Amino acid sequence: MKKPFALLLIIVPIYLSVPAWAQQKVMSAGIFTGITTTYSWDEGILSDPRYKSRYDIKLAPIGFSYGIDSDKVGFMFSPTFMRSGQNFTVLNTLGGQEGTRRVTYDHINIPLALKIPMFDVAFVKVSFVTGGSVAWLVKGSEEISHDAAKFRFPPETYPYLPADYTIEYDGVLIPKKTDFPMAATKDFNQVQVFVFAGFHWDWDVTEDYRVFFDIRVHYGLFEPRTSDYRARTAAFENYYDFPGQRRDLIGLFSVGVCKYLELDDKKEDHKKRAKQSKKKFVPKRYPWPGPRNKKGPKS
Repeated sequence: MKKPFALLLIIVPIYLSVPAWAQQKVMSAGIFTGITTTYSWDEGILSDPRYKSRYDIKLAPIGFSYGIDSDKVGFMFSPTFMRSGQNFTVLNTLGGQEGTRRVTYDHINIPLALKIPMFDVAFVKVSFVTGGSVAWLVKGSEEISHDAAKFRFPPETYPYLPADYTIEYDGVLIPKKTDFPMAATKDFNQVQVFVFAGFHWDWDVTEDYRVFFDIRVHYGLFEPRTSDYRARTAAFENYYDFPGQRRDLIGLFSVGVCKYLELDDKKEDHKKRAKQSKKKFVPKRYPWPGPRNKKGPKS
């Protein structure tokens, strides 16, 4: 049921945009860059005393934008390379900070957005945007780095702990770890579907170019990790992780520049009239009647 529903969320914005194509005002294409910040609602991490949430910024380095706008509605297609994922602070048995757990997803994200104009002031136009996207995973990783310290591990994980992890009455003493791999690309699902909403600013800096700003919040509909990985976690084989479902909420802020590709008929007519008004008026014939023929009709 989830996949047809997700597909519907992507198709609906396109369908609703069809009337705008018939009233086309302007087409544009451009390039943009941006940053992301992620909140992961993870049942395992929320119940795990070894971690505390932190919020970092990651780069969404490049994307391309193509849009069709009218007075009433707009349509925007903006594929981007997007890096996301939340980081967590690693805590020892006393609650002291010992390191960082880093989750990183690199996606090729293909969003389709519906733009609903909110207000237009002079050369600035603000729109509400909503839609959906399909994202293909390029690379995924989950790594942990921490100093030598004592941590709380569930007793179920003890049979899977390495030999240099020393079990004591009040925790497990662990040597220093640097970029220890908890999960790799193969442990994440290759396709994710997002629904999103946000706001879009268009700033017309010239007659041919505009600068735009875009803020969107993406919600991932699917669990990002594979069923095999979650099964190993449920069996406590992944001793740095607690079992539980995960959903990602990603905030994306982007800024870019685009060029108008095609203006509508009204603007073209306005330009033509402006050019014609500059030409000298030369009448094709006299505005008054021609001279009368004094000769009468032949008899």
